[in-house]
Amino acid sequence: MATSVTGTSAQAAESGMFVRNATGLVREVIPLALGVVYAFGFMTAAMPRSGGDYVIVSRTLHPALGTISASCISLSSFLSIAFEAVAFVTLAIVPGLIVVGLVSGHNKLVSWGHTVAVSHNWQFGLGCAGIIVAGIAVGAGWTWAKRFMFTLLGFSLLGLVVATLIAWFAGKHTFIGHFNSFAQPYTHNPDTYHATIAAAQKNGVNVHPAFSFVKTIPVIAVIAGISIYAYWSTFFAGELRQGNSLKTANRMGAASISILVSVIVFVAIFFHSFGKDFLTAANGGGLPSELGSSAAYFFLSAAFVNNTAFAVFMVLTFILFWPVIIAETALQPPRTMFAWSFDGIMPKAVAGVTRRGVPLIATVITIAGSIAAYAWAVYIAKNFFQVIVYATLAQLITHVLIGASAIAFPYRRKALYQASVSAKEVGGIPLTVIAGIGAILTSVFLYWAFFHYPFFGLQAKQNIIYWVGGAVLFGLLWYVGARYIRRQEGVNIDRVYAEIPPE
Repeated sequence: MATSVTGTSAQAAESGMFVRNATGLVREVIPLALGVVYAFGFMTAAMPRSGGDYVIVSRTLHPALGTISASCISLSSFLSIAFEAVAFVTLAIVPGLIVVGLVSGHNKLVSWGHTVAVSHNWQFGLGCAGIIVAGIAVGAGWTWAKRFMFTLLGFSLLGLVVATLIAWFAGKHTFIGHFNSFAQPYTHNPDTYHATIAAAQKNGVNVHPAFSFVKTIPVIAVIAGISIYAYWSTFFAGELRQGNSLKTANRMGAASISILVSVIVFVAIFFHSFGKDFLTAANGGGLPSELGSSAAYFFLSAAFVNNTAFAVFMVLTFILFWPVIIAETALQPPRTMFAWSFDGIMPKAVAGVTRRGVPLIATVITIAGSIAAYAWAVYIAKNFFQVIVYATLAQLITHVLIGASAIAFPYRRKALYQASVSAKEVGGIPLTVIAGIGAILTSVFLYWAFFHYPFFGLQAKQNIIYWVGGAVLFGLLWYVGARYIRRQEGVNIDRVYAEIPPE
């Protein structure tokens, strides 16, 4: 998997994908993300604390579509956690060990980094450790989970800000000098910076590509595919105090987009100060093997300062970011299990909690499912992006159903719509309808882009059909089976779906 990360980066560079200014990407990506964010936001505001997509879809469209939606988003969560664990190991631990070893002069750390980079077993073990730690944080209760996530997230953002300030104040000329001083003892080249660019160009990488809208489309798909996860904040806003406030959904959506814009601006600063041609070359395989294969911000910042304590600090700020993301993603499957249990289509024991309110069984199931998905990602998946693309494609089924629910909501659940804070219109058209159409159009675009460009690793299209089709079939069969079993027990679960769970 580690080698495929490098190969994917090289493929991106060779195809001229690093061709846009950040501002242009912001203009194109934000409208794609907003449709999904607001479709979830409006529906969550109308049905707060209700179990997310499952209750929204099952109460608006059909119960079977609700279980299909929940099945797809749960599969997406497991695959997303697998992707995050892969990134935790190959993008954080591996280059972290290498750069700390290089800065401190400890060759053993460098050797460990290279070993983990090529060993699937080490990758699997370390990734599982990250998943389990995140699962324990979630299983410790909401109070401890918040402390875990917010503390480590703040620490990680501090590292990003520090790296950005270094890039901003150092400038390109100073960075080149410091980077060459750092690299020379290992590469024995007084100008490793420009040697990296030359090596990439020799391998066919165009480090000064002209603008091409066609080549920009997959970049838009990558960023939009990631940015649609901004809906996660509105998705969980319904569980928070004032979850039924439309202002809450607006604030959460605006905050998510602000984070996206901030990250893209940070990237623009790195491109300006470190050199767009250098970063393109380094990500295209031009970096000398003695330095590893990472051109990440924490690696380059640590190389610039060339101090052991600072290198350890920067590496930790990036490594500890990934358990936070894993923990946040792991919140979704237990939520679905609770909603299914409440509706009587899953055993009550699965939603049982400890004295501290910890959903122990649901959390264990989530960890087990995530580790199974991670095993596939490490030992079977063809490249790094294939994992997150599979996760996104599975989740887009849910997004389409949420979009359809947002469109149908003002008409199929008219009384509930009119009584909700989501009852807003523009030119006589409900905002939920507009957001729903946007969510569906975004989903269609991403499906087209992921299948059209070989960069995303979907050459064997039947594989993703098996994954997504299997999730759809599982959700459908679960509903049919549960409905049959409960009918045998004399329970008509259709009556459950006529009601909205109490807030």
